Amino acid sequence: MKLKKTTVFSLLLTVLCGCTTQPSNDTNNMLETKTYLYSYDYETEPNGELSTAYHEEKPSVDLNESRNVEKGTVNFKNKNAITYIKMNETYNTGSFDYTILKVYSTISKSFATELVDEEYIQPVMNQLNLYRGIYDENGNLYNEGHRFFLIKMHLKYLGKNTSKIQFDSPIICKYPDGTYYSLGGIDYIDKALLENESHHITLNPGDEFDSWFLYEAYRYSHDKTYYLRGSFQNYIDDDSYSGYLVKLNDIEDVE
Repeated sequence: MKLKKTTVFSLLLTVLCGCTTQPSNDTNNMLETKTYLYSYDYETEPNGELSTAYHEEKPSVDLNESRNVEKGTVNFKNKNAITYIKMNETYNTGSFDYTILKVYSTISKSFATELVDEEYIQPVMNQLNLYRGIYDENGNLYNEGHRFFLIKMHLKYLGKNTSKIQFDSPIICKYPDGTYYSLGGIDYIDKALLENESHHITLNPGDEFDSWFLYEAYRYSHDKTYYLRGSFQNYIDDDSYSGYLVKLNDIEDVE
């Protein structure tokens, strides 16, 4: 006998990187911050295991709009709950082992396609072409200080069930005066694009792979320090976050 329970909730995600903005009732103005409606059907199998069916509804957003960006100040409420590590250090959170292997910053749209395997090239370019009003005639980001961050992540899935899992986590920037700002979450993950998604990947037990995560950074400069919030399934606000902050200590600039 199966027991079934359905839960529906709204989750506020910051996407297309840049910042945290106030939610709007007008979906045409929800370019930086979009509200997604998720429905999960929980079923208890005869052997006692819990299975989950996932559903998602996305708002209608005009991707032709210009993208205005603000940054949100981060004040960690419990600084003792933050663990600082660096790139190439493997850490565990939730059902995953993660290692950040490589980070590039670039103004070039086409550079993102040079990093990925052939099967990802067209999906990556299609996704980048959705971001209107930010490129010059050569396909480069034209606003000064605006950069793409391309982060090569090694992931090992430790879960026992096949699951479609959402990933999101912002880049946190530390200014020279010690103030922290959130630059916003993931634009896309290359592996997710093959499922016509940007943040969700279907994973099987034991899956282990490298994947490219694309973010955006505004007012980029070398006198700032950049971190990635290490947990991709922890959707708590930045101020309340506890866990790993991974210092992006070896960023290679590509023009």
